Amino acid sequence: MARRYALLLGLLLVCSLSACDGPLVGEWRSDKKLGNDKRNSLSIASDSTGTATIYATPASDHSVWTAFEFNVSWGPDAEEFDLAMNCARGPCDNNDFVMECIVIDEQNGETEKLECDARGNWQGYVFDWERREE
Repeated sequence: MARRYALLLGLLLVCSLSACDGPLVGEWRSDKKLGNDKRNSLSIASDSTGTATIYATPASDHSVWTAFEFNVSWGPDAEEFDLAMNCARGPCDNNDFVMECIVIDEQNGETEKLECDARGNWQGYVFDWERREE
């Protein structure tokens, strides 16, 4: 228990000194509207938590859209951020997954984008995000 606590404390100290959460924290939305004329949303907090709403269709009927709500926990992993997406609402059976994300600056940092690759049942789903304008 003490070893686990020391490891967690060390990670938090490293992150606070290096501002490792800076580029990820904030409000994001899918960079394009979906077929239901909505956008996915992702909210990331500096305490390594967040929430997301993601819309998807079943393979059998692409006209039926379902909203999935996720609780997010995340941490840095070298140059990427790993987001653990835990299904909180929707047809959650086997829909927890992990996204590996990188932050990309474009046009001299004026537009920030987040590109993610998902694992599990969500592999192949396009997760390209942009900062949500306030």
